[in-house]
Amino acid sequence: MGLHPKAMLAVFSTIQLITYLDRGIMATYLGYIQDDYNLSSLGAGTLAGAYMVGYMLASPAFAHFASRMSPLLLMGVGLTAWCISVIGTGLSLEYGTILLARTGTGVGEAAFACMAPPLIDAKAPVAQKSLWMSVFYIFIPVGYAMGYLVAGQWHSSGTVSGSFAWRIPFIAIGIGLAPFVFFVFVNSTDKSLTYAKKALNGRPPETASESDLVGEESKDEGGLSEALLEHKGSDPGPTVLEHVAGDDPEDSTKIAFLDTDDPHNTSTSIEHERFLDKLKLVVNNRVYVLIILGYAAQTFVVGGFAYWGIRYVENGLHLSESVATLSFGGLTVATGVIIMLFIYFLQT
Repeated sequence: MGLHPKAMLAVFSTIQLITYLDRGIMATYLGYIQDDYNLSSLGAGTLAGAYMVGYMLASPAFAHFASRMSPLLLMGVGLTAWCISVIGTGLSLEYGTILLARTGTGVGEAAFACMAPPLIDAKAPVAQKSLWMSVFYIFIPVGYAMGYLVAGQWHSSGTVSGSFAWRIPFIAIGIGLAPFVFFVFVNSTDKSLTYAKKALNGRPPETASESDLVGEESKDEGGLSEALLEHKGSDPGPTVLEHVAGDDPEDSTKIAFLDTDDPHNTSTSIEHERFLDKLKLVVNNRVYVLIILGYAAQTFVVGGFAYWGIRYVENGLHLSESVATLSFGGLTVATGVIIMLFIYFLQT
């Protein structure tokens, strides 16, 4: 039977919420951490963005091994690293250890970000794919905002004083994600959530039948499969997700990754391609590179504002921490939800 698609969406959305809850908590407490460890603004900013180092290094590796191993197994390994790193943030002794812990959170986020969206897109009913993806991604601003609110209100309550005030939330969410990580590991053997690796024996991709792409139903148990196929060309084109739905939209959707370049090129299993060769294909794709550079510029602006915005509201506008986190968090939720709904209606 396998994991029900709606259960998968609920679990993945909750994990998304908790990981971005960590981001919001970090942004709220960055000033306190800076004071506790006597950091410069450069040191504090480096600490805030340290997760990106782990994220950038781990993302290509997780994406590469997803065609060879269970995506949920890889996701579970990455999220375990995330839990350890977030708890390590709360238990850190000095700048070096907390910097290492924050870098480790990026490894976990990389595993989740690489595996979750394709699985959600593949398992969602055909008519509701945009809705399902919108539900998943809406927990980014919601998680961020909840981090602002939870951390701000917790600190303002005065329940715990000193450095323990900022340490406890990190430890709590690290432990809080553990049951969901266990759930991911338990379902890692679900054959409806694995990527198949089946070549077309030299035939062009457009000649593939459904059995070529997803394998025999008796072997795959009717679940989600994925053939990672590429054919070589002098000017590689983008890779496209091609969906082959069953008669019942609720059933597991079979998907295949197909390169859409010259149809007469020979297709080969991505299993046998060198990792560096794949990276070269990506780097030479100008459209992809431009999109990434644009996203990097957007992340630069949003990241800076997310981590330093609350401190500006407190110091520049002379508002209390409680008011600052409530207003900042409320606006983050409102704008995030509005934009996600707007994008969903545009897509539909």
